[in-house]
Amino acid sequence: MSTQAHAQETDNSLMSDIVVTARKRDETAQSVPVAISAFNGAQLQALGVTESKDLGKFTPGLQWKSDSPFAGNVIFVRGVGNNTTLFTGSPAVAVYLDESYLNSQAFHGFSTFDVDRVEVLKGPQGTLYGRNTTGGAIKYITKQPDLNKDLTGEVNVNLGNFGLRKVDGGIGAALSDKVAVRIGFVSHDRGGIYDDYARNTKTTDVNVKAIRVQLLMKPTEEFSVLLGGTYARARSDDVRFKRVDTVDPATISFGPGGPGFSGRCANPGVGTAPGCTSILQLLGVPDDLNRDAFQVQSNLSKRESLERVNSWGTWLTMNYDFGAATLTSATSYYHLNHQGPQDVDATAFNVAAIFDEGRPRQFSQEVRLTSDGSGDFRWVLGGYYFHESITQLKPVNLAAIGIGFGSAGKQKTAAIAAFAEGSYRLDDALDLTVGLRWSRDKRDVDFSYFTFASDGRENYRYRDVVAQGFGPGSFTLNDQSKAWSNLSGRVTLSYKIDEQVMVYASANRGYKGGEFNFGSDTPATAGFVDPETVDAFELGIKSQWFDRRLRFNAAAFYYRYKDKQETLFDTGTATLSNADARVKGMEVELTAVPVQGLTLNAGLSLLDAKYTDFPACQPNGAACDGNRLSDSPKSTLNLLAKYDFDLGGRTASIQGSGNWTAQRYFDFRNVNYISDDGYWLFDARASYELMDNLTASLWVQNIANTRYYTNGFDVSAFGYSLLLPGTPRSYGGSISYRF
Repeated sequence: MSTQAHAQETDNSLMSDIVVTARKRDETAQSVPVAISAFNGAQLQALGVTESKDLGKFTPGLQWKSDSPFAGNVIFVRGVGNNTTLFTGSPAVAVYLDESYLNSQAFHGFSTFDVDRVEVLKGPQGTLYGRNTTGGAIKYITKQPDLNKDLTGEVNVNLGNFGLRKVDGGIGAALSDKVAVRIGFVSHDRGGIYDDYARNTKTTDVNVKAIRVQLLMKPTEEFSVLLGGTYARARSDDVRFKRVDTVDPATISFGPGGPGFSGRCANPGVGTAPGCTSILQLLGVPDDLNRDAFQVQSNLSKRESLERVNSWGTWLTMNYDFGAATLTSATSYYHLNHQGPQDVDATAFNVAAIFDEGRPRQFSQEVRLTSDGSGDFRWVLGGYYFHESITQLKPVNLAAIGIGFGSAGKQKTAAIAAFAEGSYRLDDALDLTVGLRWSRDKRDVDFSYFTFASDGRENYRYRDVVAQGFGPGSFTLNDQSKAWSNLSGRVTLSYKIDEQVMVYASANRGYKGGEFNFGSDTPATAGFVDPETVDAFELGIKSQWFDRRLRFNAAAFYYRYKDKQETLFDTGTATLSNADARVKGMEVELTAVPVQGLTLNAGLSLLDAKYTDFPACQPNGAACDGNRLSDSPKSTLNLLAKYDFDLGGRTASIQGSGNWTAQRYFDFRNVNYISDDGYWLFDARASYELMDNLTASLWVQNIANTRYYTNGFDVSAFGYSLLLPGTPRSYGGSISYRF
C-alpha cells in the first residue's frame, strides 16, 4: 500500500486527495481525466454511508434502487441503466469488488464493510473494464493486509430505532515481515420499518451476516500474492409495495375468460384514488383508502416472505514487479443461492405472489501488464476471460383465480476480451490517451415457460409446479445460442493549465452484451435481444483554487444510446426490447473550506434523457419516442455542511445534509402514477472524540419523515401498479474505535 493510501485511511476531509485505480494504476482522483466520485473509508463513515444505495446521496448522477432487501440492486448513472429483475440479466453499471467483476445484481448488497474506498466511474468504461459498463463502473476497494503494522483494525457499533443493531469492522496483523492477514466482518440486524396495518405488525426486517478473510504474502520485494475468501448470509423480510389502482369502474366487463376492463381512471394515485378501482375488487379485495407510503398491507407473514441468500467467493491476485512494468494476474470465483418470495398484489388477500430462485456461479480471470508510469508514455495491456452459469426459476402464483405461470431456465455465458490503453505526454501540459478493447460474448440458454393450476397456497416453488405438471400454453426451448463481438474504446485529450487546473475532452464507446428474453410467455418473443452501445462525448474540468481551499469539478456530456435493453412489465412478465435514446447533461461538484473547520459541499446533476426510437412500447401499440428514460430525474442536488471544532481538547463535529431528487419516472411510459413527484431528504450527524481513536456519534436520517418512493412497476393487465416506499425517519448512535 502506498504512503498516500495509508494517509487516506483516517482522513475524512472531503478535500483530501484520494488515490484511485480508475485507470488500473495508482493516481489521485483529481489527476485522472475521467468523471469520478471517490470516497475513502473515513469519509464514508463520516457521511453516514452504511449501505450501497446511500452513495446516491453524495454522488451526482447516481441512482441506486432495489426491489428486494438484498438481491435486487438496480443502478443508473446519468440515466443509463437497466430495470432488469432477473438473475440472468446483466446490469449496465458494472460493480467490482477489488479486482473481481460481480455480474449478478444479487452480489451487490454485501460490499460496504471494511472498505478502504469507493470509486464511482461515470460514463462508458469500454476499454479497461469492458462489457456491461455502458453506464459506468462502481469499484469497492477493501482494506488490505498490511505488512508494516503488527496489529491494526477498527470496530463500528451502530444502534438505532426500528431495533437497529449493526457491528462492522476489520482487524489485521503482520504475521511476519513477509505475511499479513486481515479479517473484515459485518452483522446487521434491524426490525421492520413499515406498519402492516392488515396484520398489525412491523414488516421488512433485515438480518445480514458476512465475513471476509485476506492473506497477503510477499516472498520477495518483486512478487506478492493476495489470497482471499468471503462468506455472506442474509435472512431478511422481503419488500412491501403500495398498490395504485388504475381502472375506470365504468369500463369493467365480464367475458368468457373472466373479468376485464377497457379504460383507466382519470387520476390514479397511491391506494384507491377517487373514481378509480381495480379488478381485484371483483375478487373480494376492498379498495385501499390508506394512502400513507409507510402504511402497507400483505397476506405474507415474515416467515413466508423471507429472502434467503447464501453467498461465498474466493480470489487470488498476484503481482510481479519487473521494474519498468508490473504483471498482474487476478482470478476469482463467486457462488450464490437465492430464494425470494414476494407479495405482488399489495393486499391482505392471497391474490398474487412470486417465488424467485436464482443460482449464479461465476469465474473470471484477468492478466495485464502495466507500465510503471514514468516517462512520457504510460500504458496497460491485457486479456480477460469470464464464465457464468445461472439457474433462474420464477413461478407467479395467482392463487385467487386458481392459475399460475412463470419461467425457468439455465444460462451459460462465456466472454473473452483483449485490451490496451496508452497515454502519451505530448508536452508538459498536454496528454493524449487512446484505448481499444475487443470483446466476444456467447450465451447458451435452455428456457421453459409454464402455466399451472394453483391450489390456493400462498407460495409456489418451481419444484411444486414440476411435481403437479405444466399446464396449457407451456413450451420449452433448449439449446438456444448466440454470440456477439464488439470493438470499444476511448480517446481522451487533457490539458493542465497549471498544477491545480486540468481540462479534458473525451470520446468513449461502451458495450453491453446481448440478453435472452427470460420473461417471455410466447415462443415468438423467447429469443435474444441485441447488445446495447453508448457513444459518449464529454468535456470536463478538475480544479483546485485558493491554496486548495476550493475544489471545483464539472463535466458536460452527450450520449448516443443505441439498442438500449428495456424491460417491459405488463401481464406479470418482464420481456426485453431494444430502443434508441440520447442523453445530455452536466454535473458540478464543489467543495470549499472557507474558514478553518468548516467544510461546504454541493453536487448538482442536470439531465435530459429521452428516447428517440422506441416503437410499440405502449399497451395500445403507440411509441415512446420523446419520453424520458426511466430513473433519469431532470435534476438532483446534494448539499452538505460540516463543522469541526475543539471541545475540551478533543475534536467535535456537527454535520447537516440535504438531497433533492426531481420527479423521476420508474417506467418508460412516463405515467405519473408510476413515478415520484420529487422530494427533499435531510440528514444530520454529530460526533465527538471521546479519547484517542474512539469516537461517538448521534445521527438522524430523513429528519422530516418524508414520504417518497424509490421504485415502481406497471402491472396494468391486472388494473393496478406497484410503488416501493422509501425509508422512514431513522435515528441512533454509533461508537467507532480504531487501533
